[in-house]
Amino acid sequence: EDVVCKEGKLKKDIILGAGDSLSFSTAGDEYAPKQKCTANYKLSEECIEAKLSCSEFATVADSNCKGDYLRVKLGKKSTKYCGSNAPNLTIEEDVFQLLFSSNGKKSGPGVNCEVKCSKQKPTTQAPTTTESP
Repeated sequence: EDVVCKEGKLKKDIILGAGDSLSFSTAGDEYAPKQKCTANYKLSEECIEAKLSCSEFATVADSNCKGDYLRVKLGKKSTKYCGSNAPNLTIEEDVFQLLFSSNGKKSGPGVNCEVKCSKQKPTTQAPTTTESP
């Protein structure tokens, strides 16, 4: 399920399955102020690794990411990304969270990111028996 951050608060829980490629993005040419847009991702049993990358990334914030940012939370560790510093991560945690937050001040072009299942659990196949004539 794709996540589009339009305005206000949004919270979604998403299961990332094998072969899934989902987007996490802000709406329009400029994102709306005062947003808290959260996506909680959980890897399905078939998916053992995810990749997060952004084709567009531009928020208005200072060097400490005060202002508008994308926070990536992996387990207990969270990292804020802002300005043009886009995340490009390989994620092995089963559960992770993306949060886009904007304050009431200036807005920027926003973010367009992709979350995809980059590694699938190898499938075990039952041995096949062939009957000889």
